[in-house]
Amino acid sequence: MHHKRVEASFYRSDSGDEPVRDWLKSLPADDRRAIGFDLKTIEFCFSQNRIVLLHGFIKKTQKTPQSDLAIARSRKKETMSHE
Repeated sequence: MHHKRVEASFYRSDSGDEPVRDWLKSLPADDRRAIGFDLKTIEFCFSQNRIVLLHGFIKKTQKTPQSDLAIARSRKKETMSHE
């Protein structure tokens, strides 16, 4: 039996919103499945043996937009300060 090494959780703002979960729910089922598969193979932000899903977007170019990087970095900083 295969056990998860790391628990995944969604970024939660101080107001209790989970923007990444909301974004995922808005996607078509095929896209949600593809993202779920990708989550098994990539690392986001590790905090106390869990992966925190900080941000989500559909990448349309080779380069990640600076605005998306800024959101993820800000949420990472916020998450780490709450630990």
